[in-house]
Amino acid sequence: RRYFSIKEEYKMIKKYGLELKDMKPVLIEEAVYPYEGKHLITAEAVVSLVNKVFRLKFKAEEIVYMCAYNAHMDLIAVFEISHGTATASLISPREVGIRALLSGAIGIMIIHSHPSGDVTPSNEDEIIFLKVIKSMRILGVELLDFLIVGNPNYFSFREHNMCNAWE
Repeated sequence: RRYFSIKEEYKMIKKYGLELKDMKPVLIEEAVYPYEGKHLITAEAVVSLVNKVFRLKFKAEEIVYMCAYNAHMDLIAVFEISHGTATASLISPREVGIRALLSGAIGIMIIHSHPSGDVTPSNEDEIIFLKVIKSMRILGVELLDFLIVGNPNYFSFREHNMCNAWE
C-alpha cells in the first residue's frame, strides 16, 4: 500500500510506504513528485493529477487511488489502494476506511483505471461503489466521486448523478 501527501507550500506530492510497527501503521517516505496544481476537487482536476503525476491512463494494470480531503476541501493525501491485473483490481471498503481515518479525511474520491480505455462502469464497479459509499457514510466520510480513468477519457459517477442514487 502506498501513501502520498500534498505539501502545499512546495506543491509536491510525497510518496510513502505504509508499514506495520507493533501492529500500528507507520508511514515511510519513499519519493517526492513535483506537481503544479491548484484546486484539486473537480473530477477533471483529479484525473489530470493522477495522469500527469502517476501516468494512470497509461498503466497496463488496473490501479486504484484514493484522494482524501479535509473540511476546507483541500487535498490532504493521495493513497494507492490497490494494484491489480489487466482486467480487475480489489477495492476493499476496509482499506479505504483505514486510510480515510488515518488521514483525517472528511471526504474522499476513488479513482481507478481501465487499461482497455473503455470507461463504462462494469457491474463490479457499481457493486463496489455502493459498498464504499455505504461504508464511508457509516464512518462519517463523504464519497465525493468515484472515477474511472481510461485513455483518453474518464467517467465520473458524480457527473452522471450516481453518487446519491442508492439513497
